[in-house]
Amino acid sequence: MDPHHYDVGHAPFPIASVDELRVSAFAEYERYAEQLDVPFYPNVTVGWDASPRTDQSLAFERSSYPWTPVWDPDPAEFKLGLELARDFLDRHRPPHPVVTINAWNEWTEGSYLLPDTTNGLTYLEAVRDTF
Repeated sequence: MDPHHYDVGHAPFPIASVDELRVSAFAEYERYAEQLDVPFYPNVTVGWDASPRTDQSLAFERSSYPWTPVWDPDPAEFKLGLELARDFLDRHRPPHPVVTINAWNEWTEGSYLLPDTTNGLTYLEAVRDTF
């Protein structure tokens, strides 16, 4: 479940559906696994919100980056993505069981995998509990 494998122009705005993103991304992952001659490794995101990078004096309206939809999976949605990624690896058996997590510790873009005051350790615990 990764906004980088999804046509953001079709996503609801300003808040996009995490479920829709997850379904679309994993469908793409299956397609990649079938078509590529090299192993494909799934990616799961902890979130995406580029709105803090916009000019705050302007209206937040759909446009190009950073005026893009926001995805904010809660810990349970993130864990479901991890479980689907794990199941993907179990089915496709690549040479190395790797799942990437889109968490560049960009607090301004909601893409971080660190404890916070809202969710505590729950995202990190989801990684631990799934793998």
